[in-house]
Amino acid sequence: MNRRLVSRALPGSAVLASPSGTLADEGVFGDVRGSETLPRGTWDFEQWFTSRTDKGTGTYQALDTKTEFDYGVTDRLQASAALFGLGIDTQVIRIDAYVPKDEKYPWKPAGFEGAPIAGLPADFEWPTHPELEIEVTAADGVSYGFAPNWFVGAEFFYQTEHETEVGQECWSLQAGPTLHYGGRQWWATLTWMPQLHGGGTFHDGQVDTSLHLIEKTKQEIRLKVGYYF
Repeated sequence: MNRRLVSRALPGSAVLASPSGTLADEGVFGDVRGSETLPRGTWDFEQWFTSRTDKGTGTYQALDTKTEFDYGVTDRLQASAALFGLGIDTQVIRIDAYVPKDEKYPWKPAGFEGAPIAGLPADFEWPTHPELEIEVTAADGVSYGFAPNWFVGAEFFYQTEHETEVGQECWSLQAGPTLHYGGRQWWATLTWMPQLHGGGTFHDGQVDTSLHLIEKTKQEIRLKVGYYF
């Protein structure tokens, strides 16, 4: 395995590891992303599906999607455009500023809620003005080629958020196994990243206070597929 230091596109984050024997911009891990770019004049397409479940109470099932096109502008510069989507089924969960009511829909473009929501309790928080947060993320991964085109490995993902008024608001640590297949024209990666530990603020229905379950969930599974053309 060839290990090198690379940087992610998230502020204050750094990752290690890039297995040899893979193509440029190939997604070997679920969260860790390497620094290799596409060759000049080439394209690739990536489709992500991320299942997030279990907030420790009620019902919470979410499916995040990411559809991305990348283009090699030069051998050192890559341009990307992506569409994000979300499908959700949440019942009997109320979390200030995050889950205001029961929701169920299969998929729609992801965005943000900027207007008041009718029918909320009088003391329920739902901010409609911009808030400043600083998010720091660190991730690392190792991968081993055990057969032609096949890699097995593991990665971890640590994230912490700070608000100017309250300091550190929350933090979480996720880790789990990865399985990757890389062919000549396409590749696929499957990861399981359960939350191992977390802290900060908790929602009213939370029993397990060793995890952060306001923005995060207990379980996360991601499937990524890429195609070069």
